[in-house]
Amino acid sequence: MNDINTHTEGIVMKRVLRMYRLRRLLHPAYLKLYALSALALLSTGLVSWSNIFANMPSPVEVATFYVFISNAILNTEAIVQVTVAVALLLALFLVRDALRGWGSVRTA
Repeated sequence: MNDINTHTEGIVMKRVLRMYRLRRLLHPAYLKLYALSALALLSTGLVSWSNIFANMPSPVEVATFYVFISNAILNTEAIVQVTVAVALLLALFLVRDALRGWGSVRTA
């Protein structure tokens, strides 16, 4: 009898652990991070990052840096513009979540 209870308890605890991990993986902040990572991977096929960094002026020169970044974004294809806009939006939401505190996984 004790063997059956131990076995059943092991099965239940494995399921509880699986649900806990699944809920952690599906946390809204993590979903935003996954989407931002996917956009970063997508952008490597659309943009030559090595050329951008080679031609980019020093960020210390704020005015020149701003002109470079704005021209780089405005004079590119629409898919790159959308990718940058969505990535910036996701980054802002992640910063907001971090400032609020990640919180715990809540399910009700």
